[in-house]
Amino acid sequence: MSMWGGFAIWSATAWERMPRWSRLLGTGGMMLLGIAVSILALALPTLLRSADGHWSETSRRSTAWRTITDFPMVTWLGFRPMFGVIGFALLIFSSIAIYFIWQNRERLALTALAAAMVPIGFSMLDGVARMAPYFSLADAARFLDAQMLGGDKVFYEGPLHVGSSLIFYLDRKFYLLNQDPTSEPGATREADRALFVDENALLTAWGGDDHVYLIVEKNRIPYWQKFFANVRPQNQLMACGTYVVLSNLP
Repeated sequence: MSMWGGFAIWSATAWERMPRWSRLLGTGGMMLLGIAVSILALALPTLLRSADGHWSETSRRSTAWRTITDFPMVTWLGFRPMFGVIGFALLIFSSIAIYFIWQNRERLALTALAAAMVPIGFSMLDGVARMAPYFSLADAARFLDAQMLGGDKVFYEGPLHVGSSLIFYLDRKFYLLNQDPTSEPGATREADRALFVDENALLTAWGGDDHVYLIVEKNRIPYWQKFFANVRPQNQLMACGTYVVLSNLP
């Protein structure tokens, strides 16, 4: 990340040495990009009218390429306001920059181009916040930290590398349900292996006096409804991306 400061300095100094025609050409390309993004924001409802809106399991998004191929097209509709802000910012500030370039006021033109990144940066932050639950269980961990008491237990159904965010955000240990400890390089100690449990251990805890929380994929809800039918009904407390938090709370 330290390279971007040097890149910004290089860009600013290069701007001062560029001829006016090249500045106009680059700023014009920025304006065309703003027009294209604005048209995309307006056309999204038509383009995605019949798009599928279902996410697959979180494990399918373990790499950048899998994420791109798994991204539901209809989800882009939620980013329509962001595209509108980006397109408007590029279009308006590039127009201002072209005016200043034409008036031979290069520093003001460069300032206008830099100012375009302010609303774009905030839009990027908003996009990251919207997508975070589909890649991290941080929200579920914060929810559980606020709910849990001393003897409560958390069970997570899924591989540790997919739910690794629980290690960072959940302020207590949790149990890995139906996972093979030999598949996790870090589970070499006996104490660590005790965190790998099966459904019988979950069933015993579920019928006990302590509150139990189970983090599972949404498509596993019907299975667990049948599993707990003769013990204690399960309640869905919250959703975090494609995961839900179930509990034996009455």
